[in-house]
Amino acid sequence: MKNILFTALIVSLSTVLLAQNTVGLTNYDPSKAYDGYNLIFPHKQGNVFLLDNCGEIVNTWEDTLYTPGNTAYLTEAGQLYVCKGNGANSNSFIHAGGGGELVEIREWDNTLSWQWFYNDSTVRLHHDIAVMPNGNFLAIAWEVIDSVTAVAAGRDSTYLSDGEIWPEHIIEIEPIGTDSGNIVWEWHAWDHLIQNFDSTKANYGDPSVNPGKIDVNFGPSKADWHHMNAIDYNPFLDQIVMSVPNFDELWIIDHSTTTAQAAGVLGDLIYRWGNPEAYGMGDSSDQKLFYQHDVHWADISLSAGTPAAGKLAVFNNRTGEAHSTVHLI
Repeated sequence: MKNILFTALIVSLSTVLLAQNTVGLTNYDPSKAYDGYNLIFPHKQGNVFLLDNCGEIVNTWEDTLYTPGNTAYLTEAGQLYVCKGNGANSNSFIHAGGGGELVEIREWDNTLSWQWFYNDSTVRLHHDIAVMPNGNFLAIAWEVIDSVTAVAAGRDSTYLSDGEIWPEHIIEIEPIGTDSGNIVWEWHAWDHLIQNFDSTKANYGDPSVNPGKIDVNFGPSKADWHHMNAIDYNPFLDQIVMSVPNFDELWIIDHSTTTAQAAGVLGDLIYRWGNPEAYGMGDSSDQKLFYQHDVHWADISLSAGTPAAGKLAVFNNRTGEAHSTVHLI
């Protein structure tokens, strides 16, 4: 009887240990898996988890106040840059999927070392950031443009279903102290418009011969016009890539400009890919991207000798009705 009970205890204990060491893990092939760790920030809760390839929790950064807003990055120094928010409760003026409120830097033991808010009735952080080698970071944010300003810029009034429009802008933030930040560089999509709808309004021209400009009448009529959901920085090229799913495109801009230069022609798009219909150079049959996410330069610092080094990787969400795809460009 004692032997039976002892065996049962061993089986029960093994089951508990297996559950503890394989959080959600269903398959692991060491010969094919990348030898590293996995940073996970699930929606609808506030904790960030670091897992090893066996599914064991290596570290947890707990938060009971906020949920993802929308991403987290762990630096080699062990600092966690994490975007947080509380959905519509964070901002009743500007709210759409991926909405954030603040960015924090937390140490390995979850000590809060820096916190910064960028969220009011005129602007709001959302989705993604890119941590730079100098410790600054780039962030995506909405800004509110009212209907009068939008129409004056050439926006068709019938494309203002929400009575305003929220074009994107990119800001580079230098963390200061524990709760302040300097915006040391910025780029605004609204500075780089083109339209062929109304010759009496600003920005009139032919989008097909101005591919560096953004057609103010392309895309959805709702306020959340671009819905950028990813950003990455290439320190070797000093360039920024953005995922713009409402245009089904990737955009690249030059970061070597000053803020003043970024507002002019030097801030125009220097590369775009995924949907030439967005700038009058094709139709739906030419479209390559379909509401994509997570664009980044692949293996840029990890393994420069690999075939993927320097290429863009992107997750193509809606390639087909029953599947998605991953692309190297």
